[in-house]
Amino acid sequence: MVWSNTGPRAEQLPWHFGHDLARVGLDHRHLYEEVRQAVSPAPVVGISEVVWEGVQARGLDNRLKDLNWLSLHKCLPVRSIMYRHSLVQSPTCPRSSCGREETVRHVFWDCAFAGVVWARARVLLGLVRGDFVLTRLERGVGRARGTDRVRFLLWLLMSLFKRGQWEARQNMVKTGRDWGVEGIVRRVEGDLRGRMKREERKWGQHAARERWKGGLGLG
Repeated sequence: MVWSNTGPRAEQLPWHFGHDLARVGLDHRHLYEEVRQAVSPAPVVGISEVVWEGVQARGLDNRLKDLNWLSLHKCLPVRSIMYRHSLVQSPTCPRSSCGREETVRHVFWDCAFAGVVWARARVLLGLVRGDFVLTRLERGVGRARGTDRVRFLLWLLMSLFKRGQWEARQNMVKTGRDWGVEGIVRRVEGDLRGRMKREERKWGQHAARERWKGGLGLG
């Protein structure tokens, strides 16, 4: 038997165990493997390869990758989901001015607050690629063409703004304090400045500014 990445190592048995256990069928790991192979999970529908490569782009922090994964698979603990499990009293958006059902798509795209956040985000996205259009909202990508670096910067900006929205939402639910759009923008810009500073120390100021499209207007 050759070790593979199809499942946890603990579920895989050496080849000389497999033959005997297939005959007696008493080992729980062997039985589990047979069931798992017979009922293999179907691939996730609706997430294209291009989108998956973008939201899991090399260079993104693991936390950003995790948030992107949870967002695409609608696994974040929003109120519509928690309400179905009787964990909250209402499925509506926690923003008092909204009143609509809070789904994952609502948090990041459909809420009026999210619309204002993305209006601010488009300014930075336009500095990276002037003809970029944010379409297919739930997937968070439009014409993300260009060099690998340009595509990475677009995905990084979208991921940072999504993280900002989610953290702002979590903070509001926990403490009742709203960061507002400007609070999210300041946190995203602060994160970008920190990344640029680290690259300046690594590559030098001139090379780093070229990699960051002249500093994205952040000074």
